[in-house]
Amino acid sequence: MNTSFTFSEAVPYFSLLIISGWILISNFRKGYISLWSPMTIVVLVIGYYCLLGPYQTIIIGNTHDRMLNMRPFYAVSFWGALIS
Repeated sequence: MNTSFTFSEAVPYFSLLIISGWILISNFRKGYISLWSPMTIVVLVIGYYCLLGPYQTIIIGNTHDRMLNMRPFYAVSFWGALIS
């Protein structure tokens, strides 16, 4: 059971993390109204479903869903989230 990121998962994951953080910080610095822009909401949704959820499952080592190991598909999903 591998409980750390592989290189093919880490590159898009941390790129997505950096871009999301940059968007949140830049919107926060623009003011309170800009913090609630549509881009911020999209970043929060992506952060929850594409960053927090997979991070939690990888760290605890529970990447199985309905008796199928979903770990090989994580790298592709991270790249998809980064492109979106």
